[in-house]
Amino acid sequence: MSEHPKLGMFYETARKKLKGPLGKDPAIRSSILNQARLHEGETAKSELEKELSFIKKGSHSFSGAGTKQTGIGNGKSLGDGHWVYENQKWIRR
Repeated sequence: MSEHPKLGMFYETARKKLKGPLGKDPAIRSSILNQARLHEGETAKSELEKELSFIKKGSHSFSGAGTKQTGIGNGKSLGDGHWVYENQKWIRR
């Protein structure tokens, strides 16, 4: 009876791929990390994430995301509606 090859991807191979252009796509990055986990174990995935700093530590302020987005134009409100941009000026309500 023949032995099945081990599933997954070697740690170094995964590391090399993640440092290249493939590491920029979130779906492919997740797949490569999973392949390393299958072959080397859960620790390999954690180490790769730490080493290549995929965990983003950034401020939520001024990110442009969330309910406080602004737009330029007539009547666009900022935040919860205290300020309005009208006629090329910000007006407090």
